[in-house]
Amino acid sequence: MKKTIITIILLVFILNFGCEMRKFRSVVTWKFERSYPLVFENTTDIGPVVITRRTVLNTVGLPDDARVTRVAVEGITAKVTEEPTSAANSIMLTGLLTLPNGSVLPLYRNVPLNFASLTIINQLIESNIKKFTDEVEKILKNEDDMRRLEIDMQATADGTARITLAVNIHVGIEYEYCREVPTLFGPEGEECDLD
Repeated sequence: MKKTIITIILLVFILNFGCEMRKFRSVVTWKFERSYPLVFENTTDIGPVVITRRTVLNTVGLPDDARVTRVAVEGITAKVTEEPTSAANSIMLTGLLTLPNGSVLPLYRNVPLNFASLTIINQLIESNIKKFTDEVEKILKNEDDMRRLEIDMQATADGTARITLAVNIHVGIEYEYCREVPTLFGPEGEECDLD
């Protein structure tokens, strides 16, 4: 009984001071990690990996009232492993980024699968990361954006190929959100200016 009375007194005391909306900042990382085991002859399409505002924000669990302030690509990699039972003498890989306006940006095109290809693929991807980051940031910052980015991959072989393609995309998302906090606890956060 004594604890209940003390709790009620504390609540009345806190409520007496009131509450106010304050703005806070946070960072989350969206991770897309998928492996594609493939068996094919001639050509096969892999993907597409579709990136939309809704899928990214739902995956990371951003609050409904959040405003994205910055996007940074933490890493994009494509790792290909040829299985020992693969009968192909030659395997070529292509990766394309389709922008919301419909234009296509080659991430890597017709790179042969060999020991050097992983380094080449990742270097080619890195050379286009700025454009990729800019497009993802545009989509995530605009609350009404329904556009999409697509990463399409294709593999071509001269026989029956058995490969595993592992795709990893990590994107850091900084955002702001407002919460009501009791004024008793001091001026935590900034004044809320989000509408």
